[in-house]
Amino acid sequence: MDTTGAALGPLVAWWLLARWSALGADSYRRIFLVSAIPATLAVIVLVTMVHAPRLALVKSHARAAGHAPLGPRFARFVGADVLFQLGNSSMAFLLLRAQHSGFSASGVSLLYLSYNLCSAALSLPFGGLSDRFGRRPLLLTGYLLYALAYGAAAFAPNRAGATVAFLVLAVHSAIVEGQSRSLITDLVPRERRATAFGVYHAAVGLALLPASIAAGLLWERVGPQAPFALGSLLALAAAIAFVVLVPPASNRVPAHA
Repeated sequence: MDTTGAALGPLVAWWLLARWSALGADSYRRIFLVSAIPATLAVIVLVTMVHAPRLALVKSHARAAGHAPLGPRFARFVGADVLFQLGNSSMAFLLLRAQHSGFSASGVSLLYLSYNLCSAALSLPFGGLSDRFGRRPLLLTGYLLYALAYGAAAFAPNRAGATVAFLVLAVHSAIVEGQSRSLITDLVPRERRATAFGVYHAAVGLALLPASIAAGLLWERVGPQAPFALGSLLALAAAIAFVVLVPPASNRVPAHA
């Protein structure tokens, strides 16, 4: 649902801008005013309909957990995923690659919209598969799909290659974005999950910055195919590290979770 909103929002903005193009700069002010409507509705829903656990209950769980370590299984998963994130450069590079492959600016927008819609449509069924068969095989598949998508972007610099890259990447995103978080909840005690998510996202954030810097340097100094070749190789390396460092037994849910 989050991805669907991210896809439909820019689509609505594009439609409104086309209708208000004669207004010039005032059209952008109207877009921001319209955007405030769903934002306000979201705040109302949070305040009136979303009820978090009582603060006293949360604090009691935190005291019970103390400073228990997150465990080596969690650390090994984060290590493997950070290796992947070092090749997970900004989506802007793939959009630029699509434009260089022959797509017009509007064609690139539609390609990106298709990516978001495919990812949104597949997220729910992949979540069901994860509950049935476990997080590990799906995450491994996600890493391999990323390698395939970026391999297509690197070595097939045409419209077909760009289309394959975006569609395969959509499947990857539908798998990985949910499964990585689900696996974390399986690997750490319930009372330490918030800390685990904080550590994981901090590690991912630290890896994403050099990933995009390296991609930009490779694009300028080696060629447009270089950052995608690097991303594909690092995704394959992450898949191997994941198999070695996170064996099947690591996917068990703690008994007290």
